[in-house]
Amino acid sequence: MKSPSSYHHPDLKSELLRASLKLLREDGLEGFTLRGLAQVAGVSHAAPYRHFRNKGEIIATLILEGHRLLRARLLASREALSPSNPESLFALGKAYLEFARENPVYLKLMFTQEAMTSAMLPHEPGIDFQETDSFGVLLETVQQCQANALLSPDQDSQALAIWIWSGVHGLALLQNAGMIAGLAAHGGRTENQLMGDIYRVMNSEYGGGKG
Repeated sequence: MKSPSSYHHPDLKSELLRASLKLLREDGLEGFTLRGLAQVAGVSHAAPYRHFRNKGEIIATLILEGHRLLRARLLASREALSPSNPESLFALGKAYLEFARENPVYLKLMFTQEAMTSAMLPHEPGIDFQETDSFGVLLETVQQCQANALLSPDQDSQALAIWIWSGVHGLALLQNAGMIAGLAAHGGRTENQLMGDIYRVMNSEYGGGKG
């Protein structure tokens, strides 16, 4: 372990956030404390307070960072596709599932009431909330699909986006809980094989121009 004097770390804030993710992955939100964070980061107990007022502010920072990373992943997934491409929604769904698999701690923080209550999402000066608007990418894509008759233009776009999001998010939770792997094994398939079939269903549902 590093000496507690290492609070002079040249990028202490980033180190604390990395250590926070490690601690949350191992102990969960209920076991997350600033004292424990300092121990994992190898810094003095006072060091976290140099950048964060309390535990909630760290959680809030991670929630916003998770949404920023998700937004960037979603935008990247559709940047090669034209707005009229019927696979644009499918690309978002697949990117969401990949993000969820690779970032289970972020996903849990971003969408659990416990974490959001702990964080209380302080709106501090200097935060660009447009950069953290991951839902906005889906809403824009739904609206583009409606404008190009790939989805029914008669449906409320926000309600439609939430309906699509809830389905993909539910699948992400099943994936991360190991349920997809378990169901695949029960059916004599691998998780990758079942996910491939799920992707084909998604592509048919969200990429086939159904309204």
